[in-house]
Amino acid sequence: IGKLKPDLIIVDQSMPEKTGIEFLKELYSEEERMEIRSILVSSSHTNPSNGKKLEKEALEIGCDAFVTKTEPDDKLKKLVVEYL
Repeated sequence: IGKLKPDLIIVDQSMPEKTGIEFLKELYSEEERMEIRSILVSSSHTNPSNGKKLEKEALEIGCDAFVTKTEPDDKLKKLVVEYL
């Protein structure tokens, strides 16, 4: 990510080796990465590991938006266009 410097990252909460929240914490742990926009996508509103609301947790980390997989695709498309 440091070499590519993407404008936007779409992160799924359910990943094989770590959660989306864990990924976002690592991503935003370095100051120069704070400018990278991100959207967290999940099938649930709640983090199963701690019971916290995923949207609130993601936004506090530095994520720009949260979308559930049950929401219309148009919402995600609109956010991608807005952030790019």
